[in-house]
Order: sequence, then C-alpha cells, then structure tokens
Amino acid sequence: MNHRGIRLLGVLATVAALIAVPGAARATAAPTPGPPVVQPTIVITPLGVSPVKSRSCAMPYLATPYGPIAQCTEIFSIIATPGLYSPFTGHFGPHSSTSYPIKKQDYYYATVPSTDGFTGIAIGYATLGTTRDYTVWATQYAGNQGRWGTVNADTNVFTPTHPWYDVVR
Repeated sequence: MNHRGIRLLGVLATVAALIAVPGAARATAAPTPGPPVVQPTIVITPLGVSPVKSRSCAMPYLATPYGPIAQCTEIFSIIATPGLYSPFTGHFGPHSSTSYPIKKQDYYYATVPSTDGFTGIAIGYATLGTTRDYTVWATQYAGNQGRWGTVNADTNVFTPTHPWYDVVR
C-alpha cells in the first residue's frame, strides 16, 4: 500500500475514533488514583495455522488520535516482538526491529509504581529478555484511562512510554 493509502486509512480511523469516543483526539492528564473502571485483560489471537504464533493484547483499547490502539506482544515459538495494534487497520507496528527471547510466557497483572510516581494496575503478556533486564511491555490502567510502557520484571516498576489516553468501552 502506498503512503497515500496509509494516510487515508489513518484519517478514516481518526474520524471514526472521534465519532465513537468524544475527546479521543487528545491525551489526558494523569487520572485520579483508583481501580480501572473496566477490568483489564489479555486477549490472545492465534495468527495463521501455526499454534505457536499468536498476538497477545492488553484490553481495553486506548482511544488515541489514530483510533483505538492496544499494546501487544506477538509470540513466535521462543521469541516475541512487542508493538502496537490497530483493530481498524489490522496493522501491528513493532516498537523496534528487534525480537526478544521469551523468559516467561504468561500473564503479567500487578499494581505497580511508575517512574513518575503514579501507582496503577499494569497488564501485559510474556516476560522478555532484553539487553538490559527482563521486561514486560504493558498497559497501565487507572480509572477510565491507560498508558503504555514497560515493567522491569526484577523491580516491578513501570516506565511509561506514552501519555494517558481514555479507554475505549
């Protein structure tokens, strides 16, 4: 698909998100501490006919200017690639060109502090061995908002990589 087609899909996804979720075009301030209004979970989708390839996404989606987006980890046998997934376009965008070895393939769900002082529930799937430490790419939820980042599996501290967005319900 050429750049015009991709741009058009982005515009259409943005318009759909703005219609479906008022206020979705802007990141919001940190939420009031408290439990998520929607119970976070992981949705695992098999990819293709191979039972060892799947995409595990934290839900609910976050309402971004590009439409609903989820933090996901694509698993293939003993390696994984973290990234963001759009249900509108069906596109998975890896965070980098690097895949990581899987240390532990399971749900990560914990109330953790973040590097900016906020504490909330973080959920992700698979602990991956990076060059620095063991990491879970996760979504941190509080109230009706969420943000993406990583959890250091050794210290259980969340490092946000994106701003807060409203959840899509």
